[in-house]
Amino acid sequence: MYCTVDDLKILCSEADLVQLSNDDPTATTIDQDNVDGAISNASELIDGFLRGRYNLPLPTASKIVEKIAVDLSIYELYRRRISIKMPDQVADSYKNAMKLLEKIQNGGISLGYESNDAVSPSKIQINKTAEDRLFSKDTLELY
Repeated sequence: MYCTVDDLKILCSEADLVQLSNDDPTATTIDQDNVDGAISNASELIDGFLRGRYNLPLPTASKIVEKIAVDLSIYELYRRRISIKMPDQVADSYKNAMKLLEKIQNGGISLGYESNDAVSPSKIQINKTAEDRLFSKDTLELY
């Protein structure tokens, strides 16, 4: 996982995390299983974007990946509570995190790890040469 509950507490108060994670309305503690589930979902989404670009699992989470994981996890927790209006800042952070993931996937932003060039989605490799041609330019002009 690319972040922890302590990372979430930096952007989201503990009281909000209790309300978002715990299904008991009288609860005063964070439901660790629900928080871990949100973090796990965020990490899987991140891995989905990074797969093919980098060898997974990453040796350590960069600050960029950690920030993306926090934003996606908080968004996931808000999605659990459809009765609570999601703040615009949370929705905007989610959209920005998704844009960052797309840029990382396309090679626009590097995480500083060794790239997995063998299956990089931005590279096309061919194995054909001019000798492999079946029809020459002169032959094609006859048609």
